[in-house]
Amino acid sequence: MALFGSPKLWISTILAALALVLLVPAGCGLMSAGGWPNNHLSAPALADGVIDASDWNHWERGGAKLTAKLRQRFPIGSPVPDMFVALQTEGFLTAHQANCGNPDAHDGTTAAECQNQGRVLGEMTATNGELIYRWGGMPCVESVMVDWEADKSHRLRAIRGRYGAACL
Repeated sequence: MALFGSPKLWISTILAALALVLLVPAGCGLMSAGGWPNNHLSAPALADGVIDASDWNHWERGGAKLTAKLRQRFPIGSPVPDMFVALQTEGFLTAHQANCGNPDAHDGTTAAECQNQGRVLGEMTATNGELIYRWGGMPCVESVMVDWEADKSHRLRAIRGRYGAACL
């Protein structure tokens, strides 16, 4: 037994190695700027001065504050493509783009579709849609989602902001 050490040491070593094998790759993905998927390091410009630490775990309140900011910035009747391009410039992604490379996404997105700009343009002129911005890393990732509805001439009929987080 002296050759391998005590059974407790052996078990501890095996558990530590197993934890490294299972947790480190997942943690690295969450902490990277491209993790979970498509994370940013800080909140979007849209949330500057809107979302703060007091909104943590008060998702509806944070969402209501974002909705007010969105309606101020993009009033009802605004062209959807203008809103879409402005938010994508800030780093927001369509649900399709945000799920690219995520093996847990069940939206049917393939690697080839991740590069399909035509699909993104189609989403920009859709009558309803969602843009997503995620930031942070281990152990929590925060997100802002922007949902909208448009009329047939691609003008906003409704716009709403949502705020949330996911933690390990």
